Amino acid sequence: MTPNAQNPGADLPLRDIHFPDAIGWWPPAPGWWLALLLILMTTAALLAWYAKTNQRRQLSKSVRSEFNQIEKAYRQNQNDLQLANSLSAFLRRVSISIAPREIAAGLTGEAWLKHLDSSIEGQDFSTGSGRCLVEAPYNPTTTIDGAALLKLCRQWIHAAV
Repeated sequence: MTPNAQNPGADLPLRDIHFPDAIGWWPPAPGWWLALLLILMTTAALLAWYAKTNQRRQLSKSVRSEFNQIEKAYRQNQNDLQLANSLSAFLRRVSISIAPREIAAGLTGEAWLKHLDSSIEGQDFSTGSGRCLVEAPYNPTTTIDGAALLKLCRQWIHAAV
């Protein structure tokens, strides 16, 4: 017999077992795309949170600094009318900074005092020492308790900012 008769498959061009080529790194599998999207969304949310927190911290710092300047000027001058006018303008600027402009900018009189009262417990702006904020600019003879007004405004700043 010929060698081919003993081994009938020897004439066939067969190759040994071979493995497929290695899988490339690009394009990534859908799970990796999802992980990347999740990482990007988390990073964006953290950056937005940090920016908002930092902005709030800066606002709080500048508000307290300006309030301290107004208080210091009052302690030196003891001018109640000037204190009421300064605090009125100051509270309006702060309120516009923290609330939507459409809400805070157009308020006057009782509505303005009620807006200020909404940030603190009680109605000390509408019925207490804060009432002078709307009366003092038009009636210079209004009695003003400077210490109580400063305390009330400090309480409002602490609650609102």
